[in-house]
Amino acid sequence: RSLRAKLAALALHSWLKSCDTLHSLCRATSTKLPTRILDMSASVIRLVEFPNHQAPDGIYATMSHCWGCPDTKGPTRTTKDNLRARKAGIALDELSPVFRDAI
Repeated sequence: RSLRAKLAALALHSWLKSCDTLHSLCRATSTKLPTRILDMSASVIRLVEFPNHQAPDGIYATMSHCWGCPDTKGPTRTTKDNLRARKAGIALDELSPVFRDAI
């Protein structure tokens, strides 16, 4: 990762820690993970799906953004057609700039 990415990750970690420490409503608690998550713990980003609401407990962060109109080619979307490929791995250049910056 670039120095810029490392500095951004350190800043984000600091902000989350500060929020968790100083704001009682923000304190992280273990809860069921969403049905689908992006696993970024390895060198390959991949989609992990927990079928039948069998997601384990965990702590996670979310990102909210506008997906655009469903009938236009907008941001990266997971569909029935690309679900299997997303589970195998997602290249950074397949993601929208918003997701790349967040990662």
